[in-house]
Amino acid sequence: ELASAVQALHLLCSNALAYPEDARFRGVRLLNETFQQAVARHAGGVEVLLALGFIEREEAEEDGERLPQIVYRLEEPPLEEPERWAEWYAGVRSQRDELTAYLAAAAIPPLPPATRSLGWDEAKPAPLASHQVAVLHGQA
Repeated sequence: ELASAVQALHLLCSNALAYPEDARFRGVRLLNETFQQAVARHAGGVEVLLALGFIEREEAEEDGERLPQIVYRLEEPPLEEPERWAEWYAGVRSQRDELTAYLAAAAIPPLPPATRSLGWDEAKPAPLASHQVAVLHGQA
C-alpha cells in the first residue's frame, strides 16, 4: 500500500513537470477514486501531498454542471516572473527526485507520466505515403 501511495505522489509531481502550463496536470480532486485508494485513505496521505506544495482549494467544474469540489493543486507562478517560475519548477523537480530515489531504493517502479492525446477537435496527423515508410530488415 505504501508503494502505491508513493507511486501516485511521484506521478502527480511528474505530470506537473511534464505539463506545467496545463492545470489539469497540476491537480487532483479529493474525491478522485484512484487518489482515494492510493493516497487519501491513508493517515498522513493528504498531509504529504500538502508538504509537496499542493494547495487545497474548492473549484467548480468548468461546465458548471457539478457542485464545487475540493481539489489539491500545484499553483504555477506567472510566466511573467521567470525567476519565481524557475524556482517553483526546481522545487517540484527536487520533490519528484526525492520520490524517485525512494522508489528506486525500495525497488518500486515509477508509474509512467501522462501523455496528451489529440482531442476530438484537434487535427490528426496525415497518414504516411508509401514512399515515406521505412523498410526494416529488407522486408517490403
